[in-house]
Amino acid sequence: MGEIKVEVISRDTIKPSSPTPAHLRHFQLSFLDQTLTPTLMPIILFYPMDGDVKKTLSKTLIQFYPLAGRVEDNLFIDCSDQGIPYLEARPKSSANFRSSHATWTPCN
Repeated sequence: MGEIKVEVISRDTIKPSSPTPAHLRHFQLSFLDQTLTPTLMPIILFYPMDGDVKKTLSKTLIQFYPLAGRVEDNLFIDCSDQGIPYLEARPKSSANFRSSHATWTPCN
């Protein structure tokens, strides 16, 4: 599979739409979480353009508050609402992109 060249449209940090309560700010990692080697799972999702994506992610982070935190000393997650990276991009050559990934379907 060839390399896909993209043009970055925007970069942002999405934070929870409301602050994490103080009693939930220290999320202890389990023994397995502390000992297992972290594995990067890069994911590319294709969605139609929608102006509410950032707002929806911000609301979702209220329920999944550890995702907006940072791992500290491989022992716990500091859930102080630092946020998650968000990048919006589009392929530079849409014709090649579509033909080489014809079996992919959008996530809608």
